Amino acid sequence: TLLGTFCSIVTAYALSNIFHFRYKSVIKLLLYLALMTTSETLTIINYRIVSNLGWVDYGRGSRVMFGTDYVLIMPYLINIVHILHLLITFNNVPKELYYSSKIDGASNWKYLWKILVPITKSSI
Repeated sequence: TLLGTFCSIVTAYALSNIFHFRYKSVIKLLLYLALMTTSETLTIINYRIVSNLGWVDYGRGSRVMFGTDYVLIMPYLINIVHILHLLITFNNVPKELYYSSKIDGASNWKYLWKILVPITKSSI
């Protein structure tokens, strides 16, 4: 859960209103579309991804690179609901905090971990 929370925080921060990059709206649309997909469909998709990576042993005696634990953990590492929840929370934080931290010389990484995460700790 710690690694999943870390991935969700970084993804939501990158998709927040602070940063502007190409295809940001397309990525958000794909996240919303993934929410509308049933869990059974996502399980099949995750299985195909993991098997294409070569992480599935079909009983032929082949060696699996990581093991069964990673096959079960890796596809569910990124929680879309958590990302969207944090995205809404990060967008509600005033941009003036970001601008004032930039004036004080804070990097984006420092702003995220020293200002934004402590402010939104109750949502995380």
